[in-house]
Amino acid sequence: MAANSSLHKTLQEFTQEGKNLLSQGRSQELLKKFEYSFRPNIWPNLPPQLMFSIGEIAIQNNSWQLAANVLRQLHKNDSKTPALSLPLSEALIQLGLFNEAEAVLQTSLNSYPHDPSLLTNLANIKSELGDYRQAELLYREVIAIRPHEFLGNYNLAGFLAILGREEEALYYYKICLKIIPNAPEAVQRLQQLERKEKPQIDNSNNSNYLQDIYKAIENSDWETATSKLDSCKSNLDLVRWHSAVLELPESYQNKISNQHLYDPKTQVQCKDLFSTNDLLLNEIADYIKQDPSLIWNRAGKPTRLGSQSHEILASRGRSPAIDQLIDKLTETIQSFDKEYLKSLAGPWDKPLKLSGWAVVLSKGGYQKRHIHPEARLSGVFYVRVPKILNKAAHGDCGDLCFFGTQNQKKLIITPKDGMAAFFPSFLPHCTVPLNNDSERICIAFNVE
Repeated sequence: MAANSSLHKTLQEFTQEGKNLLSQGRSQELLKKFEYSFRPNIWPNLPPQLMFSIGEIAIQNNSWQLAANVLRQLHKNDSKTPALSLPLSEALIQLGLFNEAEAVLQTSLNSYPHDPSLLTNLANIKSELGDYRQAELLYREVIAIRPHEFLGNYNLAGFLAILGREEEALYYYKICLKIIPNAPEAVQRLQQLERKEKPQIDNSNNSNYLQDIYKAIENSDWETATSKLDSCKSNLDLVRWHSAVLELPESYQNKISNQHLYDPKTQVQCKDLFSTNDLLLNEIADYIKQDPSLIWNRAGKPTRLGSQSHEILASRGRSPAIDQLIDKLTETIQSFDKEYLKSLAGPWDKPLKLSGWAVVLSKGGYQKRHIHPEARLSGVFYVRVPKILNKAAHGDCGDLCFFGTQNQKKLIITPKDGMAAFFPSFLPHCTVPLNNDSERICIAFNVE
């Protein structure tokens, strides 16, 4: 009885102080007060509405672990309601716990199979895991349910843009602007794509050629997809062309291309640019760590549980160490066999244009599966790599993984200080989540 009375008093005090903190915009202090006042063993005895409110406030403050822990407690007693499943899945996604997030969503979908928000979060998970085909089906299902809703069309447009299917993305951004004229986010994305867009097919009847190709791939209509790809090779951007060919079975690839182009074991080249103890690496690491443009989980980028910077390689004069790296990368690329370069996405008849950005991963950090549609040759230079803890397992160093034909994992590379990996921009790749308390610092780069 005394325990109940004490808890009631603590609840009253917390509620009053919590209202004051919220009114002053001090939500972070509120969350700390909650964790101090109520240990996890007490949570089952707290009012569900209080727990839900704490979960929502934690999400608003990017306190993903607290949000997940609090909402999990509620989910034990109510596993079907979308209003609970959605924020819990969002917190789990942010923590990289995709399997758990998917299970949470599937439980709700069993009762609410046509809920657009549940389907959208599931699509986000499939995208994070590199299951782009299933992700696209889910995004399109949302639109089929609510064709005139802005958000569904906007999400699909953004997804297609990330895959490099810019013409299709433009189409859906334009639909967004029909639904909400002058919506600033859609206007901005549309303008960005229109500035980047390159002419595709002159024939107006083929304006949605890439869309038709991917529809054929989605339906496993390999003959149609192969025929369309074969007929448009001279007109399409070769990076996007190769990316589409990667979706075909090898037997069909051989009909229109050289299948060895899609084998990471022959196409990825690793070079030691500097020795592991080179002082230059320390200078580059220091420069990166002090870069004010480093942003945690930068929006629209594949980095998770890590920071990513803006451009650092496009121009000289930032630091002597970065200038030396630019020189070394340029020298190495120019030494590559010309036929190898030409086969990627040539021609290479212009001076090399180098661009790059820093990525700093913390424990559990990774980069989700992606390609580099804006370049021809891409790569990553490793500045500081954690020591290997377990030689029998992948992930201590945030290993680099490449996918070949039809999303098959074909090559895993364990990085080291001073090493660079060069690869065709159309090869899908990701990293194994970093299983180390030390940071992994690298510079990803593109060559045009």
